[in-house]
Amino acid sequence: MNGSRLLPFFQRPSLISIVRFPNEECFDSSNQTGTCYTPLECKKLGGVPSSPCARGLGACCIVSRSCHNTTYNKVVYFKNPSYPLSDTQANFCDLTVNIYDTDVCQLRLDFMDFQLDQPTQGNCLGDKFRISSSGFAPLSVPVICGLNRNQHMYISLPRDLPERSASVVFETNSVGDYRWHVRITQIDCNFRNKKNLLSDRNSRQFGFGSGLGSNTPYIPFLPRAHPPYSLPAPMGCLQYFTQPSGTIESFNFGEYLNNMDYGICIERLPNTCRVTFTASDFVWSMDSSQPNKERSGVGDNVCDNDYLLIPAASQRGDAPTFDRYCGGRLHYQSDMLNDAPVVTKANGPIVLRFHSDPFQLAADYKDGFRLRYEQNSRQFGFGSGLGSNTPYIPFLPRAHPPYSLPAPMGCLQYFTQTSGTIESFNFGEYLNNMDYGICIERQPNTCRVTFTASDFVWSMDSTQPNKERSGVGDNVCDNDYLLIPAASQRGDAPTYDRYCGGRLHYQSDMLNDAPVVTKANGPIVLRFHSDPFQLAADYKDGFRLRYE
Repeated sequence: MNGSRLLPFFQRPSLISIVRFPNEECFDSSNQTGTCYTPLECKKLGGVPSSPCARGLGACCIVSRSCHNTTYNKVVYFKNPSYPLSDTQANFCDLTVNIYDTDVCQLRLDFMDFQLDQPTQGNCLGDKFRISSSGFAPLSVPVICGLNRNQHMYISLPRDLPERSASVVFETNSVGDYRWHVRITQIDCNFRNKKNLLSDRNSRQFGFGSGLGSNTPYIPFLPRAHPPYSLPAPMGCLQYFTQPSGTIESFNFGEYLNNMDYGICIERLPNTCRVTFTASDFVWSMDSSQPNKERSGVGDNVCDNDYLLIPAASQRGDAPTFDRYCGGRLHYQSDMLNDAPVVTKANGPIVLRFHSDPFQLAADYKDGFRLRYEQNSRQFGFGSGLGSNTPYIPFLPRAHPPYSLPAPMGCLQYFTQTSGTIESFNFGEYLNNMDYGICIERQPNTCRVTFTASDFVWSMDSTQPNKERSGVGDNVCDNDYLLIPAASQRGDAPTYDRYCGGRLHYQSDMLNDAPVVTKANGPIVLRFHSDPFQLAADYKDGFRLRYE
């Protein structure tokens, strides 16, 4: 062979190498969210490969499911059987979502389309949407019906169970049309720790490579902003808004639902100094205990049944402030027939809370709320969040000591244990001009928190004549107070938010201490406020209380 010979196969330079890419979120041509897989893998998952991803090595896989199905997919679309057309037959339609990764701590449900039967006097007696689960109780997830297009909700999941799943259920029992289109996203609360890392389960092998003798290449992907629906929410938030401004509305706006009790969280931007809430004409109406229900209602004496809690709000955010708003108009004063913006300068996480009782009379038919929020910032060289836009990550592996865990944005203090002691700065003589958030990490399936003050470890100023007695409510606690949302003797109505005076008690004018309990859903956020003045005669210790 003219002195030449072929190299043995094992000596020849290889043109084969392994190319790897992560299963990241992607978008198809109609902006639907999918996951980047090879086309073959996508079809095995029951999905439809669409737009190219991973520089053309993968395809954006869109997975849709209907009734009586199961999915492990990170993103799945759940639709009624005839969607986009409506259905009319009575049906029990469920989708079981098996959690695909141990780091998944939440599900986010985006209602792209949602049309069920209307409630009867606030109750979902015909069609209804609900969440059921295996191995845990979904935290604070209301049953809803009616029209809820473009609404969303977060479902918090425990992370200490070997197998976790949740069932998304539509029950249709009415004679009317119904349809739905829901995007369900599994939220990885440890995604930042995985950034630029690639595990074996994300590796893909192909029969082509990047040159002779090359090492296995990793295709670098430029970081991009995660869409809001892939970000984790603070623990306990049913809804989470991450933009500087936006619109928030009650479920089934037009006739709000009974038995609502949930937290609405707004990501606090760095250096936010105030948040303004505005309701346009005829987009705010809730029940109140005042005679003229068409007028605005402010404070816990008027808004004792149905209300939206906006912490420490007023005309400009200055004292005197109130926390509860209800009635036929949104206004910073009670008994008004026009709408007016309300402003909060309260420090700490921005957490609203909507509460409605179990009853609605036909004569008290109310729309609910639709309001616009807008954050206003100030320019400082320091402040809450230290200039970071990074939203709160509600879980991290517990190998980290408490002092190395991130706190929710805006929390000056953060307690991560199931029980502990909280006290004011310089206990013995509390300080003026205090206004800060105290956050307690909500544990999965927490149904209530009890706060107890031992004798002589609670005393704050109040406006009542005998300052040694307990003070409860915004009429008494208008200067210095600790806000404990929706608390009472057992956490049941009637509840109050502000506590002050010489004793901690669930009633005003008491000379002994007694535990107060909150069953309020949403993040556990207390707020301590003191005004700029303290007379020598009003020397007070502050607070030291035990939570459990």
